[in-house]
Amino acid sequence: MSLPIDIVDRFCLTLVREAPDAIIFADAEGIIRFWNRGAERIFGFAEAEALGQSLDIIIPDNLRVRHWAGFSATTRSGSTRYDPAVPRQSRPDHRNCSYAAGCNGTI
Repeated sequence: MSLPIDIVDRFCLTLVREAPDAIIFADAEGIIRFWNRGAERIFGFAEAEALGQSLDIIIPDNLRVRHWAGFSATTRSGSTRYDPAVPRQSRPDHRNCSYAAGCNGTI
């Protein structure tokens, strides 16, 4: 027996929002579009403060040039030097999205 999709969607959204780890989604320009409670706890910005801001709010000044070079390369290619097989997801609107997960400050 499967659950109705709206229940599954609500469960998934709640799981992601309440996760103790930081889960952040930024668009291709590096603008934060999703910020969960774990991100609030770890980075010290409330969701309302972070949404619509550049990822620069969590990238130290001395690492920004390097970060943006890697970010641009990853969004273009779909791979990173840490994991050459970062999955590219095809969206219904035919745009591609790349994602990477980080642990201990790495991507």
